[in-house]
Amino acid sequence: MLRVLFTLTVIALLASIFTSCTRDTAWRVEPPADCSTGCDNSYIERHEDYELAFVEFSERGNQFDRRRTREIMQKIRDYSNEDNGVAVVVFVHGWLHNASAEDRNVKSFRQVLDKIGSSNIMGDRPLVGLYVGWRGKSLYGAGSEYLTYWGRKSVAQHVGYNGVTPLILELADIDAQKAENILLIAGHSFGGAMTLSAVDNILLTRMADGLAKGEPVAPLAEGLVLLNPAIEANQIFSLKEQSMRFKSIEAPQIELLHVISSEGDKATHVYFPLGQSVAALGWNEIDFSRYYDEDAYHFKENSLDINTVGNYERFWTNKLELRANNATDPYDQPLGEWEFHDFCAQPKPDPHDSANARLPCTEQDPVVFLTTDPSFIKDHGDVFNDKVSAYMIAIVSSTMYQQSGILTEPCSENNTFSFNKCFKFYLDNFNDLNADGDQAEQMPTPNRL
Repeated sequence: MLRVLFTLTVIALLASIFTSCTRDTAWRVEPPADCSTGCDNSYIERHEDYELAFVEFSERGNQFDRRRTREIMQKIRDYSNEDNGVAVVVFVHGWLHNASAEDRNVKSFRQVLDKIGSSNIMGDRPLVGLYVGWRGKSLYGAGSEYLTYWGRKSVAQHVGYNGVTPLILELADIDAQKAENILLIAGHSFGGAMTLSAVDNILLTRMADGLAKGEPVAPLAEGLVLLNPAIEANQIFSLKEQSMRFKSIEAPQIELLHVISSEGDKATHVYFPLGQSVAALGWNEIDFSRYYDEDAYHFKENSLDINTVGNYERFWTNKLELRANNATDPYDQPLGEWEFHDFCAQPKPDPHDSANARLPCTEQDPVVFLTTDPSFIKDHGDVFNDKVSAYMIAIVSSTMYQQSGILTEPCSENNTFSFNKCFKFYLDNFNDLNADGDQAEQMPTPNRL
């Protein structure tokens, strides 16, 4: 017993020496500032082609200073009231990150906004980036940060439904006031878990109302995307079931939510299941069945609990992989150098495998589950690359066309919307910026979103 106590004491002492704790306070406390003269701690950064604002939450989901948020939201409302509307891009960061000036996600998000702003693809709309910050990094040093998995996952979900939900609702309200407005929301990793927690009940309520009325549902934003989300499939199971029911709606349904995960993401493919398996040791899990299209589907709660929403293959609706030898599956569509496979278009396999079969889906499904190969998203953190940015802007363009009939020349083919042409145009534009190293060059007006 004395040896055990001595060992635990030594471990605790070493932990206190070699690890450090990050503060549960706001990083962005300084007034708005022009970044040409320095703005590292400002809650609104003013850049040449855009503004970057920060909204930060405590571990309990409370905003550190509601007055700062009101100022940010009023600025967005004022821009929305202008003739051209406003473009708002929201990023919700994940585990091991925060809103500090030195955080890699802050720097990467700024680079994405630099490209979007300098390329002028948002037209004459003011561009506002909104970074949602929280204490994703609580410990660091001696590898201690990797022991915070369970605590940070729980905090992310709590901040989502307690704090981020009203923020998204307010942004959605501004966005809905004008057809020209653009709202793109992306959550990554535990930030994806946070985003899902924030919108889950909203989407479920809207979808239930739409199904009851036999009507399609309006989207919360032009783009709502979870990137390599670190949240178990069980958390989205109800949304998936509701999504499948939209085959009964006759009018075209706009996609409400996109879940995008990469096969190259070891964090969610390997480490997330390990962490969940440890947590599941104390859970009571069952097997259960559902009937869809008169076919039986059997589920294990353990499988739903240890696999992420994007890695649970039975949910997949689409797959994106690099084109091989120009061979095309009859259910594939070209997307630049890749093939976009549609699982919803291919017929059900015969015989039916009730334990492993992919769940039925149609083009009416408002929740999209897209898996990509590593050529598109290399690994867990590779979500700021130009391909992902171009894909998300193409999603925005598609929604604007379906919702308001807004069709720009780069996305038009035979007077209708072309996702492939749209994606290629934006990706080529970003590639040109990389090649030229000249982000001040603007595109002509007809090419604007």
